[in-house]
Amino acid sequence: MASYVSRPSEPQRRYRRNRSFSIGLKADSWLNSLSFFAEEVQQLMRLVPSKRTYYSRGLRTATIIQSAF
Repeated sequence: MASYVSRPSEPQRRYRRNRSFSIGLKADSWLNSLSFFAEEVQQLMRLVPSKRTYYSRGLRTATIIQSAF
């Protein structure tokens, strides 16, 4: 779920880039942008059908996040 909300952390870093708390803070804005750009995303999915699996994973992540709020 964190890879959809924020940039993933790199294993070679000494300090982690994102904490769970910051991912929770970004989740709300990520959900807002997902609903704001829903129509544009649908149009892109029609143009590039090979990305539908990634889109469905993102939607599943969004439902998990929404259940937490």
